[in-house]
Amino acid sequence: VGDAEKAHNFFKRVDKGYAFEMYQLLGDIYIEQGKAAKAIFTFRDLMKVDAKHKNVCLWQYNVAHAMMTEGNNKQKVDEIENLVKLYGAYKDKKILPAAELEECHDNAAAMAGDLARAYHNESMKTLNPETLAYADRLYHVYLEVFPDAEDYGETQYYYAELLWSRAENEKNQRLQTELWENAAIEFTNVVKNGKVDGKILKEAAYAAVLGWKNAL
Repeated sequence: VGDAEKAHNFFKRVDKGYAFEMYQLLGDIYIEQGKAAKAIFTFRDLMKVDAKHKNVCLWQYNVAHAMMTEGNNKQKVDEIENLVKLYGAYKDKKILPAAELEECHDNAAAMAGDLARAYHNESMKTLNPETLAYADRLYHVYLEVFPDAEDYGETQYYYAELLWSRAENEKNQRLQTELWENAAIEFTNVVKNGKVDGKILKEAAYAAVLGWKNAL
């Protein structure tokens, strides 16, 4: 009948033992057909039914992937953030098999890292505070969940630069002071971690001092 909300119960009437598998297949078909809204509903519903299924992270990835065409910027960031946090919650609990956990890591890191940089680049041209805030959220969750990432130092430096840009463009004095402090702290963290080359390390140290000066 084409109604995603009725699909699972319909499958139960057809074959109760195989209904859940058919429901998963329906979600895949919706993705293939570009029916993003129906795919999002189906995969969210699958996660409600079985939050510890081996494919739960793949389902959230599919939601995030579908939201890239269906949703607004906030919805895109929300779902990618959910994907990264899902990996962060499951990575040490041995709930997901090794292969599924690795796939979850790769999907979450790629989506969060790529979109953070895309929003960052866009915000450099438009100076849109909303876009800066979206990039901020994605950088933050990426650095929190993927401390062993190969590009961790580079991403941390980009994040510090983003915080600097937010501070420069903030009109509210109280918020601006807070943002200058955040930028100074993040540039200091770049120096402490030492995961960047000497030139960037020197720039980060200088920026940290200027950040505190601006905050004060």
